[in-house]
Amino acid sequence: MDGVVMNYKFIHIGMLKTATTYMQNIWLKDPHYNLACQGSMDFLLNAKQNVAKRKMKNSIKSEILPDRQDYNNKVSVISNEGFSTSYLNEIPFQELIPDFIKYTSKNLNNIVKTDNLLITIREPVSWIKSVYIQAVKQGWSGSAQEFVNEQETFLIHSLNLKMIIQNYQKNFGNILILPLEFLKENEVLFWQVIADAFNVPVVETRIDKKFNTSLDIERTYILSQMNKMSKILITALANKHHFQSIKEKNNLIHTHLQNEKWIYRRFVENATDQEVSEMYELFNINKVESAFFNFKISDRLRQSIQSNYIDFLRDNTIPQIAEEYQKIFDDYLKSYE
Repeated sequence: MDGVVMNYKFIHIGMLKTATTYMQNIWLKDPHYNLACQGSMDFLLNAKQNVAKRKMKNSIKSEILPDRQDYNNKVSVISNEGFSTSYLNEIPFQELIPDFIKYTSKNLNNIVKTDNLLITIREPVSWIKSVYIQAVKQGWSGSAQEFVNEQETFLIHSLNLKMIIQNYQKNFGNILILPLEFLKENEVLFWQVIADAFNVPVVETRIDKKFNTSLDIERTYILSQMNKMSKILITALANKHHFQSIKEKNNLIHTHLQNEKWIYRRFVENATDQEVSEMYELFNINKVESAFFNFKISDRLRQSIQSNYIDFLRDNTIPQIAEEYQKIFDDYLKSYE
């Protein structure tokens, strides 16, 4: 792969939880397309690390390479939802998300010679619910309300579509915004719109199985409890002094952090209903707490969603979708009055 110079036709930057995994699998399997998703992870990791270390004057040296070798005579596309937000569950860095967006868009432009950018969006209340479940999958152990309260900065910046688009507009002149709801309602037309906007072939592939299906509330709840147990264990291990050495303690904690959350997640995603019931019994849980999945948002988050997401869509791109999102948002707010 050394010396390969890829000509990418467009970049798909997310948003997170807008069927990105499904779309990536389509591009991976379709005969017309060549996907760079895993091949963009080093670039993304470097972007996150440089911003976290305040080294934004440094350019990103990582290449973005295709996930497969058979890239000849195919349309190459980059897709990574991490390009539109970052630092989920990493609270100390969430204030840096605007810097991350600015830095990432500039560096993408430096190494990828295309003017075409795709961003997929979603109705904001359902997006928050889905991102909360994703946070639990990645180790979060609190309720939905605790998530919204403690990671409000992440939500505000990740739903600041105005900020995201304005930063990417500085580097990409042809930006297409498409709602997830459009994909669900008319997939044929969804892919046709992308093809027309970027002058690329219409994808032929369809996948019946949904990828990265969200957990139901029962599985999300038990996973959060398992994550809480892991958090208590790590805290206890970190405070004990009866290890033979600091190296032993650090290795044990690192191994636990690397492996346990994935073991818990894969169990909950793939366990039978009977196995999930057995885990409830083990934790002496009869049912999900009634308020576990409910959440109320602050005035700060409400105002940001209104002005930087819904109003921005209404004034700049898709007024009809904005009105649909507005109704759902208003109904949600009224339910908590």
